[in-house]
Amino acid sequence: MDGGYSGYSAPTDFNSDGGFIQGSSSQGNSSGAAFDAKKHLVPCTIKQLVDSAPALQDGTNICGNLNLTNVSIVGVVRTITDKDSFSVLTIEDGSGQIEFRIYHNTQPAEADGDSDMGMGDFDNNTNSSDDNKKEQYTVGEYVKVYATPRLIGDTLGLQYVVVQRINSYNEVVAHLLNAAKVYMISEGKINENGEKTNGGLKPDGSNNTGNSLFLQDDDQTPGQKIITLLHESKGSFPNGIPLRFISEKLGMSLDEVRDTTQNFIDEGLCYTTLEDHVELT
Repeated sequence: MDGGYSGYSAPTDFNSDGGFIQGSSSQGNSSGAAFDAKKHLVPCTIKQLVDSAPALQDGTNICGNLNLTNVSIVGVVRTITDKDSFSVLTIEDGSGQIEFRIYHNTQPAEADGDSDMGMGDFDNNTNSSDDNKKEQYTVGEYVKVYATPRLIGDTLGLQYVVVQRINSYNEVVAHLLNAAKVYMISEGKINENGEKTNGGLKPDGSNNTGNSLFLQDDDQTPGQKIITLLHESKGSFPNGIPLRFISEKLGMSLDEVRDTTQNFIDEGLCYTTLEDHVELT
């Protein structure tokens, strides 16, 4: 795999989590691979971005099998520091936090050793003086950030930054789910339809080959056992399946059940109905 995820197709504007960037250059992909990271926005978490690193000096940042050439992240604004020509924002999304600059002039900042972050404007084609006006952001509001990451020394910088306000938290959830899906596609765990790429347990818990949630295994993992029990017990409890019932039924500690089901909730496989009660999605 050439750092991308083959076959992934996404919308093509900045109001979505991924897609083709109109007018971007095509470099370094003479093999004709289906996915060219230089032409796509890759949705990711801040932790993925912070943990990424280039394979070669001055190369593209890589996280797993993803080339993070152009990325989108979401987060809540934690700090704002205003300067004459730029503002420094710190945002976090629950997985990590990152700091970056937003410049207020029409000239992008060059990424070099003298720059703390090496970040500039995304759009260099500013024609109106109104574009120079300082955008006012507020601590506590959610934003979506589009940028090109670059490692400068030991510091991760964001270049060509575009920031958009988020009006609905649904956009945050959608972005994080999309980031998880894209990462799993890049790792070969699911296909672009969200289906498991290996045979195993079907979503109904049956042991048949085909697209599934889990790999086929006679010795089920605790997570597989919980999913199977959730399927078997679906509809038996009007307010959702109690975690204590799962704990007693499977002989697992309540803390282990709680941690495992929380992972399933984060992945969108189930949801909380009441406190310590869950139901399959």
